[in-house]
Amino acid sequence: FTDVVIIDFFSSLADDSLQKAWKQLLLNPHSVAVEGKKGKHLNLLTQLPPLMELELKLLYTAITRTCNRLLFVETELSPGFEGFSRCVQGESLADSMQIDACLTEGTNLMTADEWRIQGMEIASLSDEQDCIATEMLERAVVCFQKAGDSCLETRAKKHLSAIKMKAAACNALFTGSHTESEHAAVATIVAYLDAGMAREAAQACTEFCPLKLKSGLTGRIKRLLQTEMLSRG
Repeated sequence: FTDVVIIDFFSSLADDSLQKAWKQLLLNPHSVAVEGKKGKHLNLLTQLPPLMELELKLLYTAITRTCNRLLFVETELSPGFEGFSRCVQGESLADSMQIDACLTEGTNLMTADEWRIQGMEIASLSDEQDCIATEMLERAVVCFQKAGDSCLETRAKKHLSAIKMKAAACNALFTGSHTESEHAAVATIVAYLDAGMAREAAQACTEFCPLKLKSGLTGRIKRLLQTEMLSRG
């Protein structure tokens, strides 16, 4: 199955001993064996309630049958689910979500990694020659924000700023004064450099800057291009 949803797996355990047993098993993973009488080592699972064997098999089946996401939905808090949550979140194996938000907006079921991947895919579609480049990057910024990835969010914002600067430079080239067009050209190149986009900065330098302005920016562009080539190598 693509996704598997398990509802009230822990809260349906009415027996308090089962709740405590699950919590013990999940929060003490290193206590697999305990020392019994005469120094013999006993398997901890033999000390757990017999009903847990069936529950463990059910849980194993659910985990191994899902290809994409395994969702645990609990309508009530319980010691077993508390132990489970602490265990999987402590190992960075799962994200916690509020059911109310999931019911009102299905996209909230997406994990941070899924938001990050979607943002990267959208950002890769932002061809500057395309009229939808700004829209794509704005959508990518939202995805990175939901993923909590401030690094990619900042990078996308800088790229978006550079595109807007380039549009302003094109407009100033035809409608503005000579001074305004020069300022817009320099602002565009600096915006691309701040975004770490050396090739785009070099292209803008060729397109917009007069010869006297190129000298102060060419060195920075070359250094950034060299750094980019070294990082790829």
